[in-house]
Amino acid sequence: MSDLSDTIGELNKRFGRNTIISGDSLVGLDVDRVSTGSLTLDIETGGGLPYGRVVEYFGREGTGKSVMAAKTAAHVQKDGKKVVWLDVEGSFDPEWAKCLGLDVSTVQLAKPETGEQACDILDAVVRSADCGIVVVDSTAALVPEKDLEKPMEDAEQLGIRAKMVNRLIRKLHSALNMKVGEDMLPNDCLVLFINQIREKIGVMYGSPDTTPGGLGLRHAASIRIEFRRAWLKDDKDSDKIIGQAIKFKIVKNKTFPPFRRGEFDFFTDGDRKGQIDLAKEVFCYGLLEGFIENSGKTYTIGKEKFVGKPKAICALRDDDKLMKGLKVKILERIKEKTNG
Repeated sequence: MSDLSDTIGELNKRFGRNTIISGDSLVGLDVDRVSTGSLTLDIETGGGLPYGRVVEYFGREGTGKSVMAAKTAAHVQKDGKKVVWLDVEGSFDPEWAKCLGLDVSTVQLAKPETGEQACDILDAVVRSADCGIVVVDSTAALVPEKDLEKPMEDAEQLGIRAKMVNRLIRKLHSALNMKVGEDMLPNDCLVLFINQIREKIGVMYGSPDTTPGGLGLRHAASIRIEFRRAWLKDDKDSDKIIGQAIKFKIVKNKTFPPFRRGEFDFFTDGDRKGQIDLAKEVFCYGLLEGFIENSGKTYTIGKEKFVGKPKAICALRDDDKLMKGLKVKILERIKEKTNG
């Protein structure tokens, strides 16, 4: 009978290098992450979304789910990785995607006709060696072929979509556990599901809200984030709506302490259309972490003093170098606190 080290050696030869590794080869929760596009959401998730994991963005209509998925995908592109977008709903708008920061010329867009086709495409793409993110828009639109073929008067077969999604999740576990490339490194493809909210009928106590696709996706997701629209933002000089505040609640996080909340401003029109108000985020966290000093109504940023919060935020907005420098300092401070 061979000892454990010999057995592990044989298994690594049989199934590929790094199939079994020592526990200290992994650094706890210090996983490779990508920015969500929002400083607030990055901080509250532990530094952004983790590569090589399943993440779910969910919420009601108009709450910013697809916007934040596009923002996340744009940052994946900035990391030099490839983006695949499964447009199951048929709602992908190239011009709006450009406005959100995506380089649509390099986005691989798939428009599957059935849920099974979408699942097969997703599984194959995740198993490729160089995909950075796959966005599934949306889980609720994944309709099995059997359901599509039935006449409308036929009763809907309960649980058919959940069974399909659960099967997909089992295959995704296998795909994400694969070693890829010549160096046989862990698969770092991020799978981002966008999902909707449905109401359970007959619920008398507790929340009636649920998400389509069954329990498999909820269990598989390392992070689940619910988005809500807090309020609409008016232009001061007109009655025009130019944006909204997006609220979020992290209902699950296996890579960082969960149950955190926050909000940020997003512009839907005007000069900053498609942008998150990063200057406001940097100001709030800069103040919280002591990088911006406050005495009464006066705020000090570096050597400059500003009377009133709006002027201080405008100063950050006008000085991109200063704003990005403060952002880096804030993230470093948060990381020190997390690791310390």
